[in-house]
Amino acid sequence: MGGHPEIGEPISFADGSTMLFGSLLIPSGPGPHPAFVAIEGSGGASYRLGWTEGYFPFWKDVSEFLVERGYAVLLFDKPGV
Repeated sequence: MGGHPEIGEPISFADGSTMLFGSLLIPSGPGPHPAFVAIEGSGGASYRLGWTEGYFPFWKDVSEFLVERGYAVLLFDKPGV
């Protein structure tokens, strides 16, 4: 994952012929849990940068906020990231 930290459960899925990679964060406790899918904007940065010291932690903060309140969170990198 490009030297970035592992976050939650690693996942992958196909978008046509392109594989996308991401993370699924699941709150503790029994499910089912409502889910939040994070859709990033343009650019080549990975959501994983938010878990790296020195970078703006937007997705980290949002994800932790949601997981603490019982939501599962799916984060994934755009094609080419």
